[in-house]
Amino acid sequence: MKDLIFLLGMPGSGKSTFGKKLAAKLDYLFLDLDEYIENKTQKTVSELFSEKGEPFFRELETLYLTEIIGQKNKLVLSLGGGTPCFNNNIDHIKDFGTSIFLDAPIKLLADRILNATTIRPMFKDLSPEQLILKLEELHKNRCPFYKEANIMVNVIDLKLNEVIHLLTKKSF
Repeated sequence: MKDLIFLLGMPGSGKSTFGKKLAAKLDYLFLDLDEYIENKTQKTVSELFSEKGEPFFRELETLYLTEIIGQKNKLVLSLGGGTPCFNNNIDHIKDFGTSIFLDAPIKLLADRILNATTIRPMFKDLSPEQLILKLEELHKNRCPFYKEANIMVNVIDLKLNEVIHLLTKKSF
């Protein structure tokens, strides 16, 4: 098993929640890429999107992803939903770690996003119907990148011990 474990998936798929549990079980550090970016820039992801736009944010995302990879820690890294889809980030992810795609049905993602305490910039001001359409579009565009992950897990059936077993029994 590689020292870096990357969690990929749509917004609301549970990357951060599952990542914390996985890191604790493996005795690895846990890091959320969006939180790392916010700490480095002293701005929220929402502020970065609204003030500088998505292309600027995606460049920052790649910069900090590369920085984290270079630290070579035993780390579970929760990626932003779009991280693997820009700037050849999926290639870095595949080259430097083991990746896990947390797949979830659109309806579950929509429910989680609608019930979240924080509003994600991409979904601000969307009705529930618009949210589902947006998620379907994102899923269609992002899945080809997500499917390059080493391990794919359906979040409905997600069991921590099974994922750990897959990680420790396979060589990537």
